[in-house]
Amino acid sequence: MRRGICVKCRSDHVYVLAGRAGGYSEVELGTRWSQESYLHFYACAVCGYLESYINPDRLDKVVKHGRPLRPS
Repeated sequence: MRRGICVKCRSDHVYVLAGRAGGYSEVELGTRWSQESYLHFYACAVCGYLESYINPDRLDKVVKHGRPLRPS
């Protein structure tokens, strides 16, 4: 998706949006690119597939506040 091609349907109609997360798994899309827009979403306008990424400078917060998922 980051290269502009949908991994699901192979369309080249991929858009990137800034966003931020709120409480209770709420996500706000379309925020301005700023310090608060620490999430990036890649969305396919054809099939609706969506990928989300956390900015690398925020990954320390994932380790600090997240719960590790161990392979089963």
